[in-house]
Amino acid sequence: MVHAEKDIKINQPIKDVFEFLADGLNNRKWRSTVAQISLRSGESGTPGAVYNQFLKGPMNGKIPADYKITSVERNKSIRFSVVTGPVKPDGEFTVHEVSGGTKVHFGLSCELHGPAKLLEHTVVKSLQAEVNCLTELKRILEGVI
Repeated sequence: MVHAEKDIKINQPIKDVFEFLADGLNNRKWRSTVAQISLRSGESGTPGAVYNQFLKGPMNGKIPADYKITSVERNKSIRFSVVTGPVKPDGEFTVHEVSGGTKVHFGLSCELHGPAKLLEHTVVKSLQAEVNCLTELKRILEGVI
């Protein structure tokens, strides 16, 4: 199992942070790895919603990485699973109210099988790059330039 996670405090109300995260169409605003995203089916931010997503790949390529929201607890957590692409991690956002704002936790993990195990170092770096995008989420939601 490979895993990456990060926590960050955002100086905004939990409701605002949660709603921004729940709408997958916001991903291009804060995740530099996303090349393209659209809602393929379901209602945005609800269990069963599927987002058609392409990540930036080598040599200006695009890597399919569609994902499905698997569970939502309003103002607490959003769980999802990547359903297309070479690596299919499960992910979770959790939010907690803290003094002066919201603590956000972003975790990703996946099992690697067969030849994919040879790419473990690359996959770990990729997952870490994704969770590190929380820094940009903070910048955007706090309106810091």
